[in-house]
Amino acid sequence: MGLLRSTLLASLLLSLSSSVTAGSADTYHLQDTYIGSGFLSGFNWETFDDPSGGYVNYLDQGTALQRNLTYASGNKFIVRADDTNVVPSGARGRDSIRITSHKAYTDSIIILDLAHMPGGCGQWSAFWSYSPNDWPNGGEVDMIEIATSTQTTTPAAKPTGPQTPSANPSTPTKAAT
Repeated sequence: MGLLRSTLLASLLLSLSSSVTAGSADTYHLQDTYIGSGFLSGFNWETFDDPSGGYVNYLDQGTALQRNLTYASGNKFIVRADDTNVVPSGARGRDSIRITSHKAYTDSIIILDLAHMPGGCGQWSAFWSYSPNDWPNGGEVDMIEIATSTQTTTPAAKPTGPQTPSANPSTPTKAAT
């Protein structure tokens, strides 16, 4: 299954590159890869309150590593849910991880080779991009979103203000999960 997924992703990259190149003078070149421990150094580990008001306690990288909620092994980067501890009454929420890329990309082709993304009661696994200009007013593009056990894999643009990527196509976006 992994070989098939990789082959399909490579084919998608080639077809997107060809159609983009044929219609314009732009060409795409591999700029960044985040594989295994590259995720540990390529992303910010957010610790702010959840902007959607979720019952969650975002952890910094050191705490997430210490609690074994994330780690890198070979070419894999793992993010796990805490399925052992009961969240104490009055706590900020269940320990979780929210990472955002250090870099912003204006025009890009993003390939995510995902071995497993969990879905279950109380989980909201997602991979999305957003405008760094005053989110959520800048909008977002959901590439994968799994809320509880409902899987949504169709990309969805969520324009929410005048700074959306569709209104400003040269606005850089950041990847988040």
